[in-house]
Amino acid sequence: MRSAFILSVAIFLVLFVPKNSYSQQQEADSLYQSLQRNAPGNLLPDTSNINTLNDLATNYRYTDMDSLLKYVELAQQLAEDIGYSKGYFESLYLRGWYHFYKGEYRKSLEVSNSGLAHPDIFNFPEKEALLNQLIGTSYASQGDYHLGLNYFLRALELYRQVDKDIDEFQILNNIGVSYFQLEDYERALEIFEELDSLRTLSSQSISLPVNLGFINYELGNLDEAEKQLMRIINYEGEEFDQRAIGLSTYKLGQIYLQRNQYPLALENFNRSIEVYDQYEKNLKKYNH
Repeated sequence: MRSAFILSVAIFLVLFVPKNSYSQQQEADSLYQSLQRNAPGNLLPDTSNINTLNDLATNYRYTDMDSLLKYVELAQQLAEDIGYSKGYFESLYLRGWYHFYKGEYRKSLEVSNSGLAHPDIFNFPEKEALLNQLIGTSYASQGDYHLGLNYFLRALELYRQVDKDIDEFQILNNIGVSYFQLEDYERALEIFEELDSLRTLSSQSISLPVNLGFINYELGNLDEAEKQLMRIINYEGEEFDQRAIGLSTYKLGQIYLQRNQYPLALENFNRSIEVYDQYEKNLKKYNH
């Protein structure tokens, strides 16, 4: 149970933060209207349309998986037709993400590795980093943290080459998770404490106190673990992924169980179950 919980928040949350559904639909409508077509109504094979199609696919990745796949396939085909490598790699990444989100990890690895094998990939280090990160996440999601860590470290090297601070933050998070799963808790703690010092708590960094809580728990620092987890429970900022609540209440339940505070433990375990039941219902809705 520990592995499934810590991985789900630490890797997924920082990679994918959904938008408000209303603003998301507005953006999708605007992007669709901007697509350029010829007289018969066919899409023009140019870089602008390919970028817009990839943007449309990105926009739909939390609300309509069928639309995501439709637009990314169009983008990939047009990019191949005109030899637009940057757009092609972006569409490959999004297609790999689609399979990852559906739990089709082998297919996600196949798509991502095809991008890394492309002769032009070395001219686009940011896209190479994205594909390495997705491969690392796919391996980690299957429990192969040793192999996943190698791809995360390569992605970090590439992000630093292109000076992508946000993406570097994300990949460091995943490296920290990998160390946690490999039970190198001291190394994991060092990474997450550094990351926590760099940002104020927000919806995009909500996984940090979760990870710090889990790590301190493993190190036997129960007071510090409780302190970190309560940061999520008491957070009053913008909307965030509720899996963070599910994770935090689960671990708080374990802490209170160790202290023989049974009513508090039961209360937190029940709340964790409720959160994950709702999450599974939402996931099924998005996947159909």
